[in-house]
Amino acid sequence: MITAVAENALVFITYPKTLPGYTSVLITSKNKQNQSLYRIYNSKDSAFWNADLQLITYNSGKDTIPVQHGVYEYNVVLPAGTTTIPVLSAKVIVAGSNFIITQASSLPGTAVIDVTAIDVNVKKQYKIHFTVINGVRPDEMAQAIPVIQNPFGEQIHIAVSLMDTFPVNFDLFDITGRRVLSEAYAGLPGGMETLEIRAGHLPQGIYSYSMTINGMIITGKLVKSE
Repeated sequence: MITAVAENALVFITYPKTLPGYTSVLITSKNKQNQSLYRIYNSKDSAFWNADLQLITYNSGKDTIPVQHGVYEYNVVLPAGTTTIPVLSAKVIVAGSNFIITQASSLPGTAVIDVTAIDVNVKKQYKIHFTVINGVRPDEMAQAIPVIQNPFGEQIHIAVSLMDTFPVNFDLFDITGRRVLSEAYAGLPGGMETLEIRAGHLPQGIYSYSMTINGMIITGKLVKSE
């Protein structure tokens, strides 16, 4: 929301009908002999119209789903044998925007997060699809189970078998949920691949990881040792 105050003058504000667009602020002296016109550019990313999330977590904040700009649908693969339905929580980018979470009612199942910007006409919806690894199709099983060195030291070694050329992302979070490592591979070739990620700068402790393979998200815990 844009406001303007001018002493001994009249202020007229015209907001854009679409985004991106310009807000016009016209200031007219009371005798109507002098005018000043200001134009303020409003992008779609302006805070007033921002209905994006900064963070999505589950398991009481222990596991993090890495939110990517412009991506509103995520697939989370849970460990084999999981029977407890994850409970999501979220954090908005802009204070003043609001969200409502409809938790998944079963496994496999989908949770929905409806976000409303400060401008209540702007809304976004996130969908989180949960599956248990036993429910993954057989042709996806090999690519759904990366082997990650745990505990790790100066480097994190990850072995992953891919059925085809797929994009792979790896994110590591500390106990506060802050992302401390992020690696993206645009297209790893099919077959067995070994990834080596530098982690010598990280202090010892417990971390959460999130690995995205061809749209599927796999999460877990890692320990940094000496």
